Amino acid sequence: MVDYREIIRLKSTKPEMSNTMIASSVGSSRNTVSEVWKLVQEKGLSWPVPAALTNRDLEQILYPERTRREGRLMPDYEYVYNELAKPNVTLTLLWAEYCAKCEAAGAIPYQQWLPV
Repeated sequence: MVDYREIIRLKSTKPEMSNTMIASSVGSSRNTVSEVWKLVQEKGLSWPVPAALTNRDLEQILYPERTRREGRLMPDYEYVYNELAKPNVTLTLLWAEYCAKCEAAGAIPYQQWLPV
């Protein structure tokens, strides 16, 4: 995850540092540093960022469109267990239902795991 707090701190307190140097320091690309700093200025954030704001909170402030659709919907394992007790019900069928439910809710489904 991008360290938004550290990018804001370095850009605010060390103006002599280039985006490349900051990117190297936080483990991101220089383009990410540039984009984050541009969004910070647009949103009116400044250093020091309140301690109550985590990196996840900062991501939601800077990229509200990303955080809305990133959630994954957990399968209802009790439902799966009960349905598998019924005849002619397979995991493949239940997984397809789960994927359709995720699509309807705008969530990302967990993918089917296949052994190697």
